[in-house]
Amino acid sequence: NHAAALKVIQLQGGVFCAVAESAALMAGLQAF
Repeated sequence: NHAAALKVIQLQGGVFCAVAESAALMAGLQAF
């Protein structure tokens, strides 16, 4: 169960990073 919890946290972290990167990319595109 602990391993499953860690996996969920890692997945959430990965999703958060992807969202942050895409948001930064959109901001960069809007700058043009």
